[in-house]
Amino acid sequence: WGPCFFDVKHMLTSYAVYELPVGKGKAIGNDWNPVVRNIVGNWALSGIVTLRGGFASTIGGPDSSGTNSRGPRGNCNGPVNIYGFGTNSPLGGLQYMDPSAFSPAATGQFGTCGNGTLYGPGLKNLDLGLQKNFLLTERYRIEFRSEFINLTNTPAFNFENGAIGPNLGRITSTQGARQ
Repeated sequence: WGPCFFDVKHMLTSYAVYELPVGKGKAIGNDWNPVVRNIVGNWALSGIVTLRGGFASTIGGPDSSGTNSRGPRGNCNGPVNIYGFGTNSPLGGLQYMDPSAFSPAATGQFGTCGNGTLYGPGLKNLDLGLQKNFLLTERYRIEFRSEFINLTNTPAFNFENGAIGPNLGRITSTQGARQ
């Protein structure tokens, strides 16, 4: 028993749109030359921020029980020290957590780690949009829009390796880069 592999404890997604106060009918530039007002005015900024905790993962190990189990687990020996993303692994990639808190189960026994005992890396993302409306008449306009997905170019890390062995706790890949 434990959380499902796609369980996330915390998630926040929020957006905002801010129309700059410059242009026709706005606080600034309402009495400017129409050509200048149409070039400088009617801009808007929008942003989407996503903050999400990591997904649940299970520490797997060799099948020490001899039952040909589909999901053999390792032993949990104590609290896990999460390094985060600041520790490089000597084998390459990032060492997300301290692997010394886990060990293989003894021969003839099942591991003590439960399902979903560890939560992997989360996600922090900021998308930005820039929009300009060119007013042609009262009824018609042309809209220019540019969007910057993952503006801060923050990597979205994949799961850490959850199998007991030399790669336990290593992250070696990310999802797609900034667009």
